[in-house]
Amino acid sequence: MPKKKHAPKAAFNDPTDIRYYLHHPHDRYIRAILQHRTAALEIIAFALDAALRNLIDLSTLQLSNNSFVDEQLQISIADICYEGLSKTGKPFRICLLFEHKSDMPIRGLYEQLNRYINNIWLEDQKQSRAPTLSIPILIYHGRQVLIKETPSTLFPDAPPELLRFVPLFDYAILDVSAMTEEEIDRLGPNALRHIFLALKFSRNEAYLRQYWRKVLIFAQVFHNDSNLQFIIKYTLLYMTSVSKTVQKILENPATNMSVEEEDLVLPYVFVKYQRKYRKEGLEEGRKEGLKLGLEEGRQEGRQEGRQEGRQEGMALLIRKFMAHHPEMSEDAVAAFFEVDLELVKAAKKH
Repeated sequence: MPKKKHAPKAAFNDPTDIRYYLHHPHDRYIRAILQHRTAALEIIAFALDAALRNLIDLSTLQLSNNSFVDEQLQISIADICYEGLSKTGKPFRICLLFEHKSDMPIRGLYEQLNRYINNIWLEDQKQSRAPTLSIPILIYHGRQVLIKETPSTLFPDAPPELLRFVPLFDYAILDVSAMTEEEIDRLGPNALRHIFLALKFSRNEAYLRQYWRKVLIFAQVFHNDSNLQFIIKYTLLYMTSVSKTVQKILENPATNMSVEEEDLVLPYVFVKYQRKYRKEGLEEGRKEGLKLGLEEGRQEGRQEGRQEGRQEGMALLIRKFMAHHPEMSEDAVAAFFEVDLELVKAAKKH
């Protein structure tokens, strides 16, 4: 019996593939965004105060391939580092640590960040280089009110004389959940506005039912700029993975969108998979049809086999598509592939 084919692992590491967002979609969305230097620099500039921005040469920041998450941290913390230089040109690096939390961790955040900074210093020691100055940036959009941890909040009963023995460091906070919609809108038509709107309202179905057009990106400037198109793709796939409202809108695009909006948005979600699965299914169908035709040994057998093969190929395509989009109704799938409902039911039953 041939082995069952599974989705390639690469699909789950590709932020333009909706399967990438199956697990921990909030973390994966912000990580995908931060891989792009253009968006990361905007977030850095927004998160840091003017005094820090005047000390750091943002133009030197580059994405680092290093990771400093150990086995104890990997469950609760993720890292994206950008390394650069200060404006004085001193020969040391500045590593900006991004921490994204959709909810507050069970373990103390201060403890996690302290461990992470120590991991960076241990790596510096192994590489025989000076310690790296790290600026942690916490990106938060959780349900709870975020309270910044400090040595005094960790040890509220300790006198100041004892607190000087507790590791002391600061970290910047970008609390998206605390920002109002008006504050986000004032950012204007740029990448930050769309990223913050997606993070803030990704779990607010009532808001999305009324204002989904504000979150999904229809602005032509983004579609025309190849340097900004990644934001469209990631945001659309992220919102599709976390919001039933967005899923329903995309199930019936002709009802909910104008023709122009459909042309802008749908290719980022469905067409890629439709082409892929149609090619796989029809290729398998052609092989099966040829096999049946040769076994019959007659022209009629070949024609009948090919026709049956095409049907089986389409059924395979539909089965694969429905496996990745279980939220879509049978009627919606039949309309999407322009086939009879009975074929969809038969494919699902099989």
